[in-house]
Amino acid sequence: MRRGALRTAVAFAVLAAAAGCSSLDNLNPFGGSSSKDVAVDPNLVPANFKAEIIATIPKVYYDPSGIHDAYYSDPVIRPDTGVTVYQSCVRLNPRGPDGQYLGDREYIAYYYGGHLSQFFRATDDRCAKAAYRPFPEIERLCAPNVKNKKVCP
Repeated sequence: MRRGALRTAVAFAVLAAAAGCSSLDNLNPFGGSSSKDVAVDPNLVPANFKAEIIATIPKVYYDPSGIHDAYYSDPVIRPDTGVTVYQSCVRLNPRGPDGQYLGDREYIAYYYGGHLSQFFRATDDRCAKAAYRPFPEIERLCAPNVKNKKVCP
């Protein structure tokens, strides 16, 4: 029995050594080559940033209908903040769970490789230098199918 265990151990050692020499570590289970092979430029200009923000708002607010005073700033790289990727700001006045307006809320969006990677409440004066533009697309958002609420057509 000890001899069988020794054979099994040797077989596993040989397989492990062979696996280490193979190119299986470059396979991507989702198709295509591994992300190790493709370098991503972190500072690609975010071409569809508005659409990505619009898609994110319903994840931040359960009922995005009735948002007022929505504004955005174009993505820029601001070296003075210590962040070296594109960033933009969004300001809006959402409704709370009771239907009352909460007042202006500012969010900062960070983009990596041309896509939205982080979206969260802006603190301090991160958006103080933002050049805001109207964002009516957010004001036209509607709620998912929520009882007694406006729903998307």
